[in-house]
Amino acid sequence: MKRIITTLGVIISLCVIITSCGISAPNDSAESKISTPDESTAAQTTAPETTVPETTAPAANSGGKKSDNNILLIGHRGYMGQYPESTVQAFKGAFGSGFDGIECDVWEGRNGDLLIHHDPTILRTTGKKKYIWTLSKKSRNKYPITKGDKVDRYHSTKLIIPTLEEVLEVVDKNNGYLMLHIKDIKNDRKYRLSKSGEKKIISLLKKYNLRKKTLIFGGKSYVSPFLKKGFKTGIFTSPKKKKKFLSEARWCKRKGVNTLVFANMKNLSQSGGGKYIAKHLKKKKLDFGIYKTNSGKAYRKLCRIGAWFAMSNFDIR
Repeated sequence: MKRIITTLGVIISLCVIITSCGISAPNDSAESKISTPDESTAAQTTAPETTVPETTAPAANSGGKKSDNNILLIGHRGYMGQYPESTVQAFKGAFGSGFDGIECDVWEGRNGDLLIHHDPTILRTTGKKKYIWTLSKKSRNKYPITKGDKVDRYHSTKLIIPTLEEVLEVVDKNNGYLMLHIKDIKNDRKYRLSKSGEKKIISLLKKYNLRKKTLIFGGKSYVSPFLKKGFKTGIFTSPKKKKKFLSEARWCKRKGVNTLVFANMKNLSQSGGGKYIAKHLKKKKLDFGIYKTNSGKAYRKLCRIGAWFAMSNFDIR
């Protein structure tokens, strides 16, 4: 009897062990299957993420922020590489694409109205043979912009020559920079910015609180009325020899002009080279920039030598 009981105990114990082993194996397997995705997820979480390198260019509509290496990227006549030049659309497009500021050309029209247009006539942009200064804020509506690059994109939109105030509203809204080119016609007395026109420009810039964010530039005699009025001023220059560059720099320092606006990159090499120019102007506490360049290589060089701005038809950063 004792043997029977002992035998039964052994059998029962073996059954318990076998049953226990049979249950535990699947559990180990299940835990293994479940833990694999968890471990994979953990690995993915801790692994370095592959991201697109961040750019130092300002985000869209962030105006007023400096670009790479503290150099300003200025849209020449707005973003004319993508929009019809010198239109409100081009100026808005520049800020929307991350440019730090815009450049435009101002003329005094009829009734003292200040109009933004590059050429002295509107023939190239409207097909009409009229001088820009014969137009007014009201009469400009008779001469829509219908010709030129990118205009065909706006066949359903009436493009008109903007006023200075309309452009200043865009600059102010985007907290951007303005480079205002005072236009003139060499050896032609048909046009000259009047004293009242000068005062109106100053008044409008003050109205939009752009005194510290505006560069007024042009010929020597045309920027004179804006000296010592709280604005940065610059002269448009294209020296072909170092002697000429040094003379221009001395004139600026003597008159209180802050900036030399070089026509192109070639002028830098003709005037002694970019590094020489940058070092010389730094000593005189003068800024400089290039009127227009569409080269990324040139932009990077201007960054290296410490230019204040680069003006372009395109986003060349």
